[in-house]
Amino acid sequence: MRTPHDHWFHFSFRQVHHATAWLRAHLPPALVARIDWSTLRLCSERLHGLFLRLGVGDLIFEARLRERRLRVFLLLEHRSHADSGLHDTLVRYSVHLAHSQRRTRNSPPIPVITVVLYHGTGELELHPRHAMALADRDPEGCQLLSALQPQLHCITHDLGKTTEPEIRARHLTPLGTLTLLSLRFLRGLSPGDAIAALDRWGEVLRAVDQDQGPPVGEEAIATFGWYLLHVTEAPIHDVHMALERNLQRKETTIMSTAEKLRNEGRDQGLSQGLSQGISQGLSQGLTQGRAETLLRQLRRRFGELPPSTEPRVRNARPSELDQWTDRVLDARTLAEVFGES
Repeated sequence: MRTPHDHWFHFSFRQVHHATAWLRAHLPPALVARIDWSTLRLCSERLHGLFLRLGVGDLIFEARLRERRLRVFLLLEHRSHADSGLHDTLVRYSVHLAHSQRRTRNSPPIPVITVVLYHGTGELELHPRHAMALADRDPEGCQLLSALQPQLHCITHDLGKTTEPEIRARHLTPLGTLTLLSLRFLRGLSPGDAIAALDRWGEVLRAVDQDQGPPVGEEAIATFGWYLLHVTEAPIHDVHMALERNLQRKETTIMSTAEKLRNEGRDQGLSQGLSQGISQGLSQGLTQGRAETLLRQLRRRFGELPPSTEPRVRNARPSELDQWTDRVLDARTLAEVFGES
């Protein structure tokens, strides 16, 4: 299940020119100099969909190196929550990609550069899990065996360790800057702080709005508004006024976006909260809808659930639902989904 964070990340960075600016700002300079950025392109999902149970946070690009025009894959992985299985997942992805496009059995594998964008709480976990079952009973054995497992070296961008001035100082596109700022700071902000962030980012919002695309500015602003309404409880009217104030034009997409989200909540049978006010009802409806979806995924993956699981999921906070949804694809047991392994 794709989270709002995944959707917003994909919307922005699946576009080559936005991805190019971000990658050039975060890859080692020597590597940046060796890639022919004019050849960067987004790979078709057919490249990997048949063989891998991919997560929802990945983008795969292909480019050529300037010397000898050799091909290279760039695997972009987005995570909004800590995931103890991320290292092993990326090992599977990388090995498959490296061998997927060989023309003959003797052809060398294609190099894969893995880049992880992380904005969860806590430290980013990137270590093998093969021996972790021994961690409590035999720490020394766990350490010894872990050191002998396949190790993947990634380029990581931990947004949680990045300040707002640092993000704005990067040579990114306006949409890239807005995406990283909102992924880093919006989640968990109070309504007042969310509106204050919009006013602080006014210059960036105007630059995004005036971009000819792709995506065109109006679509980008509408998607940004959609994301903001998902991850904050800022009143829709206040968001509408803040966007008009900072864009310096009449803004119509946020109200249509709110109406669309309200209808989605109603279609899921979640209209009880909507009658108590658009913003509160929207938040409650979307959270309950995500809980129902997660329960269906858990039943499909693990069969009949313990009696305590259903109320736990239904009463969870949005941040917990995000975390459990990220884990459900790779967890081997129900306990791992809830971080109890």
